Amino acid sequence: MRLNNKGFTLVELLVVVLLITVVSVISSDMIISLTSTSTKIQNKISLEEEYSFLNVKLTKLIQDSDSVSYNSVSKKLSIVYPTKTFTLSFIESSSMLVLDNIQLTDSEIGKSAPFVLTVTGTNPQVVYISFGISKDFNNSRLKTEVKFEKRITLNKTYQQ
Repeated sequence: MRLNNKGFTLVELLVVVLLITVVSVISSDMIISLTSTSTKIQNKISLEEEYSFLNVKLTKLIQDSDSVSYNSVSKKLSIVYPTKTFTLSFIESSSMLVLDNIQLTDSEIGKSAPFVLTVTGTNPQVVYISFGISKDFNNSRLKTEVKFEKRITLNKTYQQ
């Protein structure tokens, strides 16, 4: 007598459930890793754009000025032109670089290293600016950092 057994055994069902679980765990781990990598890359690109903007803006502004002076108490750099004086400052509490009350750094950008600014020499005058900027600083696993470090020589302070 032959029985017609249709359906799956308990062992077959357990094997299928186990396989689906393994595939799900592996694929979810890959998706999390890809998302994390994508966020890091986006943060890095954002910081590189920020760095590039600051580099061009500050270099042009300082390089073409007549003179500069730095007040270490107020932490403000005065950039003197014949018709106007610009003020560059770093606000520690909000980690923002400000030029004449205009914010130069994105509000999502944080400070990751101390702000250092020095002015040396008279012929020529040289400005050294250094600070670290970071993105996604609330999540240390996804944190991306770039150090802004620039030595800018004022063209008009060369005496011949």
